Amino acid sequence: MEDTLKFAFPNNWHICRPETAGYYKNQFQSFCDFSEDGGCKEMDFLAYDPAANVLWCIEVKDYRVNPRNKPISLAEEVALKVRDVLALLSAALAKDTSPVVQHRLQMGEFARLCMPNVTNIRVALHCELPPSGAIPSGRRLFPPVSQLANYKADLARRLRAIDPHPSITNLSQPSVLPWTVTEP
Repeated sequence: MEDTLKFAFPNNWHICRPETAGYYKNQFQSFCDFSEDGGCKEMDFLAYDPAANVLWCIEVKDYRVNPRNKPISLAEEVALKVRDVLALLSAALAKDTSPVVQHRLQMGEFARLCMPNVTNIRVALHCELPPSGAIPSGRRLFPPVSQLANYKADLARRLRAIDPHPSITNLSQPSVLPWTVTEP
């Protein structure tokens, strides 16, 4: 879903896409795959700001293209992904020895670059909702745009041990985050 948006991060940041990392795809994704949710999940981007020692866990949802069809709330889904990706980083730090491929950091190398220095973990959700008329009334899968503050509070409650002030952004609301998002 993040293919419909273009993310531009500061040049000095380290960026990792877990879904493209061999260690995640070939080993960690199926770790604990005995549950009904299909194993471990990942965030769309892991971004490390070395100047501030901040690790950003970034999830991207674009429901303008694909409707939401999961029975759990989006806040619960994001919280589970944050939990899984933090476990992934710890495991990759110890177990992933994959080399950098085509200038893309693999999980182990990304973890070795950032984990010893991280002093703060932040969570950001970039969520594009369909036009209000495109959501059938009574559907609880989407929060009405007017209730994004309540939704952010739910996400903050679920993530309070990691980031009690997660960010929720979209293209229509100016962002104060240190990266840009555009439509190609």
